[in-house]
Amino acid sequence: MAKSTISQRELINDSFTCLFQKMHVLEDYYLKQKGIKDLSSNELRILDITTQMQCPTMGDIAHRSRLSNGTITITMSKLEKKGYAQRIRDEIDKRIVRVKLTPVGLKAVRCRKKFFEELIDHACEDQHIVSDELLLSTLKKISEFFEGVKEEL
Repeated sequence: MAKSTISQRELINDSFTCLFQKMHVLEDYYLKQKGIKDLSSNELRILDITTQMQCPTMGDIAHRSRLSNGTITITMSKLEKKGYAQRIRDEIDKRIVRVKLTPVGLKAVRCRKKFFEELIDHACEDQHIVSDELLLSTLKKISEFFEGVKEEL
């Protein structure tokens, strides 16, 4: 591989690393500014996953998040104590535990979505970026890579 290619790959790697780190830090800062100060990024991700399903069970959330049932149980216990979620026994089959977000939990998810909406709005201020086929193709390839890795886990 040519030296210029290696430095270009390093630049891309550094850019992704920096982007992901800044995104996590800024997301946390943004949420704290909105009054959501006591959630970890993993807890917030679990809340977000919960809103993507109708009346999810603990098992549904574990499956969708690719975490163990035990991890989801521990996380849900923390979220309940913090007032973001509640577990409810199914009316018909008492073995089934469903999860419902509280108004505070729904607010946290809305704030997280708003953060990403603002991020995309800012990125798309230049109208040329929305129609940039190379950029869109690259983003699609990155997304496909993540999906491939997710499938392997």
